[in-house]
Amino acid sequence: MGLKVYKYNEVIQNLMLFLILSIFYLHIVISFNKGLSALNWISLKSLVFDLPVLNLLFIGSILSIMRAKSFSKIFLTLFFIYISSYGFLLFFKNFDKIILVLNFIYIIFAFYFYIYWTFELRKAIYLPCYTPHDIGDKTYYDLKGKILIKDRKKEISGYIVNWDQEGCFFYSKDLPEKRNKGKLTLVIEFEGLVFSQDAEIVTSYFNGIGLRFVIKKKENNSSYSWSDFFKIIGDRGFLPLYLRK
Repeated sequence: MGLKVYKYNEVIQNLMLFLILSIFYLHIVISFNKGLSALNWISLKSLVFDLPVLNLLFIGSILSIMRAKSFSKIFLTLFFIYISSYGFLLFFKNFDKIILVLNFIYIIFAFYFYIYWTFELRKAIYLPCYTPHDIGDKTYYDLKGKILIKDRKKEISGYIVNWDQEGCFFYSKDLPEKRNKGKLTLVIEFEGLVFSQDAEIVTSYFNGIGLRFVIKKKENNSSYSWSDFFKIIGDRGFLPLYLRK
């Protein structure tokens, strides 16, 4: 059972949109090189059918991004290299400076989206930090917690196996097979204090769910939220670690 993504944030949406626009960019460059209109749909269809490698890289990139796979970076790299290399080939064919400038602009945007996606994949909601073959329920620090599902009036105990400022991955064998993809509350008891944070389920993995925190302004100064817990465990030297090295 691999990682499932239930909700796509702006990073994933913008990246997939950029991939689609990359195809149109290549179409525009080829049309400009041939002296055709960019609105020539026959030329666009020929681009799709005449470049099967591009299509495979595009489909592979989209599917791997939708599943938040680490190898999506390989597909992205090959896809961006293919687009930019094709643009440079057209430049060397006619030495058109406009194509050269457009290609450099595209490379800058492609590099930006690649770095953006690399940082996104490092977030805790995409990294369960365990495998189905791990034995036992305890984590390295044994950080216990529980989630409160309000609409079902249900409380599920488990462990936090990975975390960052924006979210965490929660592991529990008591999670229902049909998992609520809505909002819930994460509750942690640590050193005599109770920390609670509203969150939403955005990913799931074997016996675990990735929670993205819903940050709100504090209405009660006496309550403790995830930001307080994150600071405390950071001061204690607690860092997320993989169960299997």
